[in-house]
Amino acid sequence: MDEMLAGRSAIVTGAGRGIGRGIALCLAREGADVAIGDINLANAESVAQEVREKGRKAIALECDVGTRKGAETLVQAALEAFGKVDILVNNAGVVGAPGWQDRAEPSDEDWAEVLRVNLMSRVYCSEAVIPHMKQRGYGKIVNIASIGGLQGSSVIPHYCASKAADINYTQSLALQLGPFGINANAILPGILFTDMIRGIHDQGKVRDTSRAELSNEEIFRKAEERIPLGRGQTPEDIGNMAAFLASDLAKNITAQAIDVDGGMRMH
Repeated sequence: MDEMLAGRSAIVTGAGRGIGRGIALCLAREGADVAIGDINLANAESVAQEVREKGRKAIALECDVGTRKGAETLVQAALEAFGKVDILVNNAGVVGAPGWQDRAEPSDEDWAEVLRVNLMSRVYCSEAVIPHMKQRGYGKIVNIASIGGLQGSSVIPHYCASKAADINYTQSLALQLGPFGINANAILPGILFTDMIRGIHDQGKVRDTSRAELSNEEIFRKAEERIPLGRGQTPEDIGNMAAFLASDLAKNITAQAIDVDGGMRMH
């Protein structure tokens, strides 16, 4: 089968582990060169090496894309390495400021940090790459949101609010950029067994002591019972959707927020 992204180059933020790593590897599998941005350089270098082992070019950069300087530095590094950027996947995300797992309620710092990273990193990275994409008349922007962006939470309301903002911002990008041949879509993952999700469940135990005796694995198994397909998602599941949306197979898809959750939100 032909590679969907042969000859393309991509940026993936927060790609040092979890969903971001899964996305980077799926894009590389489909033929894209990938710039790996992450706040942990060792993790980013490890994923970049995995991309190279798939026969693609890769660079790793330590950067905080929740700042305009960090976003602009990442985009410039990708342009210098690959000569162009066809795909931007805004994946970087947090659930709060350091120590958020131990707080029964989100603090002002937690609210500020999730909005800085989960929303403003999308704004900064998009604004950094859009002039280049407009000049070429081509581009794919994929924002990683969450099913939490379409439903509230008593445990992580700040996180869900930031993901709702991601979805709305994606729609605004699609309206603004469609005339320039640039697509913008969002992916809404469901339950994934990542370190971030484990932290959310730990924080939930702080709020609800009746859950304290359950292991995360037991909580996950109970959660899977709510999923029609009967399993949690994997980073590769999210990566496969990102690769599709970044390809020309999806050239007439824009402004969409697509669940990849095994049917959980419907249920």
